[in-house]
Amino acid sequence: VVLRSTVSEEPEEVNPANVAYRATMEAWLDKEKPYLNPDFQLTDLRQVLPLNRTYLSQFINTEYGCTFYQFVNRRRIDEAKRMKTEHPEWTMQDISQRCGFSSPRVFYRTFARETGMTTKEWWLNRGDNS
Repeated sequence: VVLRSTVSEEPEEVNPANVAYRATMEAWLDKEKPYLNPDFQLTDLRQVLPLNRTYLSQFINTEYGCTFYQFVNRRRIDEAKRMKTEHPEWTMQDISQRCGFSSPRVFYRTFARETGMTTKEWWLNRGDNS
């Protein structure tokens, strides 16, 4: 019996518009950091991408393999790590507020889900797993 893979061997087609949208959006996110605002929403991306809400959501899902909520939280966690590294005197509670989380509890839970470790574990192991 020979089993054949049903997965296509052909590379996925790259949409040139998505490549441009991704570059535009990431440049804006890196420069402006709008995700640090706790009220940041999917529709805020329309400041730089001329897309409707449905297509924006689809774009994030397709390009990043996650929901908008997950995408924003990953950006916030990356920013929290950067802040703690640059300002070790800041508490994680301070950082959670600066990163746009609604509460320290939400921050800690999201941090653990995204990194697989607590903030304390990350801080102690940051040279190995950051």
